[in-house]
Amino acid sequence: MVKVLVLFYSTYGHIYQMAKEIAEGAKEVEGSEVSIKRVPETLSIEILEKMGAFQAQQSLVDIPIATANELKDYDVIIFGTPTRFGQMSAQMKLFLDSLGQLWLSNALVGKVASVFVSSGTQHGGQESTILNFIPSLLHLGFLYVGLPYSCQEQMGIDELKGGSPYGSSTIVGDRGERLPSEQEKRMARFQGRHATSIGKKLIVKESNTGIVTTTTTKKTNLVVDKVTNNNNGSEEEEKEKKQVLRQEENKEEKATTLLLENKVVESGSSNSNVVVESSSNNGTVTAVVDNNETESFNENKKKKKKEKNGKDKKHCYLM
Repeated sequence: MVKVLVLFYSTYGHIYQMAKEIAEGAKEVEGSEVSIKRVPETLSIEILEKMGAFQAQQSLVDIPIATANELKDYDVIIFGTPTRFGQMSAQMKLFLDSLGQLWLSNALVGKVASVFVSSGTQHGGQESTILNFIPSLLHLGFLYVGLPYSCQEQMGIDELKGGSPYGSSTIVGDRGERLPSEQEKRMARFQGRHATSIGKKLIVKESNTGIVTTTTTKKTNLVVDKVTNNNNGSEEEEKEKKQVLRQEENKEEKATTLLLENKVVESGSSNSNVVVESSSNNGTVTAVVDNNETESFNENKKKKKKEKNGKDKKHCYLM
């Protein structure tokens, strides 16, 4: 499952309209869980009323306000902000400035980020707003994803519209009279789908790449379930299976390294087993490794330096 947060600030509601389209695109990715939240408003009711924005803000009261600490729980975060003189809004900047503890703990490193914006005019700073947003994301450790030209709506000049390789956008008019067009909505959905798809691929890659360390003893946690080849159900298969089991029993106190040529096919929580498959000339071995007995790469690396030759632990790489 890939967890996606569409996090926005919207004064008059235009960015919220785009946020909904971003979320719809993200939901199209199988296994996605999508949330829409907003950053806190910093302007007083008095100021909002003078700006003519109080009613629009009231329409957003049912949208949950995000907290800084919860960002670490998401795999993909797509930020939305109106343009303020070529920069993100003060409300969004204040929220990013509150992420110091997450930066210090590297909690956001490797997560996917993307940005969508709005401006009053066609050349009102849409691209510069996203470009000025990106450095903050890189400092936090995010991997930035834009809006590639495979999104065909970027290519046309048939209408006045937003959108750039850096992210989707909308033009709202100098009085806020224009809502996102259909093409701008399609670009937003594309961006949501695209960023979520990349986030999902990164999660799958991480789950299929790692290090499993185990030993073969009388109390071994490595269990060979089956050996299959082209002659399923034959006597040759049974003979081969017994041979594999016998070899495992004979090794008892000796270390065993299982070289896994294929990927993890099932992976549960940190307290569950990991099911792996290893291909050889004789067929495919399916093995169950107790996660409680596995150690992280860094821990193994440190221990290996302290261990003498002949110790019963070796590394096994999941490629």
